[in-house]
Amino acid sequence: MPEPPKLTVDERRPEDPDATTLTGKQEALRRTWSPPAPGTRVDRYEVRAPLGSGGMGTVVSAWDPELARPVALKFVGRLHKGGEQERLLREAQAMAQLKHPNVVPVYDVGTWEGRVFLAMELVDGVNLKEWVDAHRREPHEIVDLLCQVGAALAAAHAAGIVHRDVKPANVLVDRDGRPRITDFGIARVGEAGDEPTPPTLKGPIGDVTAYGNVVGTIGYIAPESMYGELATAAVDQFALAVTACQLFTGVMPFPPGVWTPCSRSG
Repeated sequence: MPEPPKLTVDERRPEDPDATTLTGKQEALRRTWSPPAPGTRVDRYEVRAPLGSGGMGTVVSAWDPELARPVALKFVGRLHKGGEQERLLREAQAMAQLKHPNVVPVYDVGTWEGRVFLAMELVDGVNLKEWVDAHRREPHEIVDLLCQVGAALAAAHAAGIVHRDVKPANVLVDRDGRPRITDFGIARVGEAGDEPTPPTLKGPIGDVTAYGNVVGTIGYIAPESMYGELATAAVDQFALAVTACQLFTGVMPFPPGVWTPCSRSG
């Protein structure tokens, strides 16, 4: 079976010198794109098996033959336009500089068939909710893990990175009981003076949203984010508090489908 065409950010229409629109071939690839199958080479990595997918990306396990180690490859959500792809690459490179024992390290970044991918440590473990559900956990055990997650977020914030999608599914607990934050696929990297883009709140809200500058998982999104305000450390702190409530009580304070942003007056 022939390989699908490989596209680059420089492939553009003559009338579109800034590559702000996708070519017909790129549009077709976006509609038909699927994760690389086992055995596919992505850069130097050899894909082994799918691990999961969500609104913001797809993850597969792979093998790095140069360093002889397994890795996880995450392909960010969708086929990107030239300028958008370059921004994602810059942000991924910034996240690769974040070093903390409770953050899944990013080893490498690149592009494959028009999508940005991140090569990360392949963590042998379960997510935070699965960890809590697997055994009866004492409150101090949960507090200890949440404190480690909080320390990792503080390190990210100090580096100018706001995760924007903190939730139990994005915290992995390895076999040694160490939690690691993962999935910085929708993180915001920038200076405090960056201006947000006002959102347009309309239409159905799915599990993961992207309205203007509003991104995240419903139920964990801070109220100010729903109005397009600048994503600061506070949005991660809010989501971590929601996560703590969920782990201790078994329920979410703002269940999806129930909680909606309140209207503002004045």
